[in-house]
Amino acid sequence: MKCKEAPGVRGARNEIVCVLDLLRQGFTVYRNIAAHGIVDLLAIKRGRVCKIQVKSEVGRHGLRRNDVLAVVTHDGLLRYRVRNRKIARLFEECKIARSVSPTKLRHAGK
Repeated sequence: MKCKEAPGVRGARNEIVCVLDLLRQGFTVYRNIAAHGIVDLLAIKRGRVCKIQVKSEVGRHGLRRNDVLAVVTHDGLLRYRVRNRKIARLFEECKIARSVSPTKLRHAGK
């Protein structure tokens, strides 16, 4: 029988997976020591600071106050969604998150 992993343990493991990948890509990485901080990681490359939120694949997550959303799947794959092209240039592979203008949101509600 396989024991279910606690969410805090899974979150910490996913952050470490992300940290290792960021280090491999040449970032300097700092982890948040607070259990419930606004950002999980700060990554610096070429003088640019990126605020990173790490999530598991469960649910749909947006960037909110962060520059990067790192999603770790259950099989260990890591995908990055970034806020803009300036940040995208720092990563080997990522997707730019689409932003929806307030005008489009108003029209979508009709």
